[in-house]
Amino acid sequence: MTRLNACSLAAPVLAAASALGLSGSALAQPSAVQTDWREAESGVLADYVQLTSREDYLKAGEAYFNHDATWVVFQAQPVPAEGEAANPNYEMYAAPLERDGAGAVTGLGDAVQLSKPGSANTCGWWHPTEAGLVMFGSTTEPPSEENQPGYQRGSGRYTWAFPSEMEIVTTRISDGKATRTTPMFNRDGYDAEGSWSPDGRHVLYANVNNE
Repeated sequence: MTRLNACSLAAPVLAAASALGLSGSALAQPSAVQTDWREAESGVLADYVQLTSREDYLKAGEAYFNHDATWVVFQAQPVPAEGEAANPNYEMYAAPLERDGAGAVTGLGDAVQLSKPGSANTCGWWHPTEAGLVMFGSTTEPPSEENQPGYQRGSGRYTWAFPSEMEIVTTRISDGKATRTTPMFNRDGYDAEGSWSPDGRHVLYANVNNE
């Protein structure tokens, strides 16, 4: 296992995030001005296919395809049942891709929830050679910190929480179900944003320790 002090894995997600209906500009900072992102990104990105719906998720993003582009892993806030409060944190999901006769992506199949309800989760990543194996950052239980991620009306900025309970975990999808999440390791502070090397022998991840 290789440890680096810092990493940034945001750039590769933009193409997949666009497929989820999010533009790069929208991810960077909320705006009161409504922009037609399809028109704004014409000439750069085209042939959009929206994979998630507001009917199912309050918001969704940071998506990655597996090695053969048959599944996608993504983080999302599901629409709560009537009368229930929404989880303020992201939950982790994976879903198979649906394609037409020409092989073009048309949508998602049934999503599989990988994380425990109520937990905070981020940064899913597929193993490069082991089918169905996924890593992601998870608190596994509701985080204790009161600070929540999202758009802050007071400052006008988007903030990201760094709960100290966040660890890199793995799970495996088999027969449309996810196995129990297993911590890859336990360290002090926030551990997330992990990815495997192309041969699966090394792990790159970020650690934030506020102590």
